[in-house]
Amino acid sequence: MEISKTNSEFLHSLLSEPTPTSYEIGGTRIWDVYMEDLGFKREYQDKIGNSGWSIGSGGQKVLISAHIDEIGLAVQGISDEGYLTLTSLGGIDPKVLPGAQVIFLGKNRVKGIFCKAPIHSEYYDKKMDSVLKLKDLRVSVGADSREEVEKLGIEVGSLAVFSRNIDVNFGENKIHGNGLDDKIGVYIVSQIARKIKEFSDIELRHKYTFIFLSGVQEEAGLRGLEVAAKNINPDISIDIDVTPALDGECGVDKSIWGDINLGKGCVIEYGPDKSRRIAGVMKDYAKLHEIPYQLGVSSAGGTNTSAIQMSSTNCETMLVSIPNINMHTQNEICDWRDITSAIEIISGVLNEDLI
Repeated sequence: MEISKTNSEFLHSLLSEPTPTSYEIGGTRIWDVYMEDLGFKREYQDKIGNSGWSIGSGGQKVLISAHIDEIGLAVQGISDEGYLTLTSLGGIDPKVLPGAQVIFLGKNRVKGIFCKAPIHSEYYDKKMDSVLKLKDLRVSVGADSREEVEKLGIEVGSLAVFSRNIDVNFGENKIHGNGLDDKIGVYIVSQIARKIKEFSDIELRHKYTFIFLSGVQEEAGLRGLEVAAKNINPDISIDIDVTPALDGECGVDKSIWGDINLGKGCVIEYGPDKSRRIAGVMKDYAKLHEIPYQLGVSSAGGTNTSAIQMSSTNCETMLVSIPNINMHTQNEICDWRDITSAIEIISGVLNEDLI
């Protein structure tokens, strides 16, 4: 996929900025500058950090959203020897943490490394098959005492994220980095906004108000969009998030979890909080225009779609997902072909007034 230098720089900036859930301010500033520079109107913002920009003046509100927060960690304790214990902000699998590098946020950004007991001692202590828990791990910031840690500006409550490791041109079609869940969704929202601004006609803009929203605190329990949806009260919403791609996952039964793969198109989702009507419109549009797509089924409650449905007065909700390998790790992988298909399908059905 050809992406302009400007768009590529915007995406790289989003991914580079740490946005642990509940502290997304840096990423939101990048989003706000980008949307303002494109000429959109400030439509909505709130005290917890949701940020919406709009085009159009119609009575029907169409919300296109994604969440900018990523999983994070917070300091829970500091030992006299200078090691830290952390608690998770969002779902983190402790198995991926030993040896992982993190960045502590604050006045100074400080590197930390997760430490665990060596495999040798686990063998002799007969703990080889035990389930690793976050409380079993410690983090070193290179300090020898609690005092040294505190001099670095780290205290109980300090936040951390995985160290940045980003490549927007990974191989021919892939992208990898931290926080693709769900900054890739925020990027897609911005590009849908560009296409609507470029191709929508005056009649469409008089009929609808299109609101493009970067949400917060999804990883903390769908808190951000619960607040935003209640205040915006949209008539239709389309949320963009990620979903596990299973082509790179070993030992997963696809007959149970679905056969979702990288590079075969975005996922048009079915489920209790997804509109079958809108899903059908998207599927028909994709077929007509030969845009690749996949179908998925997900229960209600795992994404902001559920929060929007429950918090709005009378909103028809829809979810489109981007396949993601290594979700909630320091190296998530997505595919540009899936990203492109989401932008084309969603912007197409909106610009042609098919919803």
